Amino acid sequence: MPSVHSHDVDLHYETMGSGPALLFAHGAGGNCASWFQQTAHFSQNYKCIAFDHRGFGASQCESNLFDTNFFGDDAIAILDAANVNEAVIVCQSMGGWTGLRTALKAPVRIKGVLLSNTTAGIAHPAAAEALRTTGKRAGNRGVASLALGEPFEKDNPVKAFLYTQIAAFSPPLDQTAMARMVGESRSLTEEQLKGIGCPVQFVTSPNDIIFPPDVIRQVSKLVPDAEVVELPYAGHSPYFETPETFNETVQAFLTKVGH
Repeated sequence: MPSVHSHDVDLHYETMGSGPALLFAHGAGGNCASWFQQTAHFSQNYKCIAFDHRGFGASQCESNLFDTNFFGDDAIAILDAANVNEAVIVCQSMGGWTGLRTALKAPVRIKGVLLSNTTAGIAHPAAAEALRTTGKRAGNRGVASLALGEPFEKDNPVKAFLYTQIAAFSPPLDQTAMARMVGESRSLTEEQLKGIGCPVQFVTSPNDIIFPPDVIRQVSKLVPDAEVVELPYAGHSPYFETPETFNETVQAFLTKVGH
């Protein structure tokens, strides 16, 4: 079980395959196991690196050490430990906070950022309202309770159960920690976003009630030259709900950025 130390936390990560590197950054209901349908697919041609964000899975930490300001440094430490000089980052929900911060901190090392169903910690009224609404809806159940689309849950009860079990690997973050994640001081401004020097693609899906497509499209306008792709059917987690379509979308992005 490889790990690397960053800002007082031991971060767990796993690698699979060889070739150009992909770094997978999970959401608040996940951990590195969440990406099993992506790592199995892409490891045939890529070096896949999946990790547990601080506070999740095997990267447990005290509440005061959960801070999105560390996410970029954490990702860079993992790339260093995995001997990777250049990567594309594939992000889901909370992982978007990692993707853009890493691209800003290490622009020569990040060839592209794919942001799936995330506002990525960007300062925007629509994003802030979506986060407030999500907090009210989720209550004590946690964000993972909202992460699957209603059609998927009806059509795939066994796989929906698997999703809840993967999410259960991590205890819910307390409200203080979550407040640090979404606080205004942790948000990226439009001026900061001008420093993003790599291609960025947002992915959205019609049954996402956490960050609906309209919210994603509004936020994406603040990122220079960002594109938006809407996938069919899925809720907040197309990487899990519609993995074949999601993987095809990732591959198209990798081809576009020449990775």
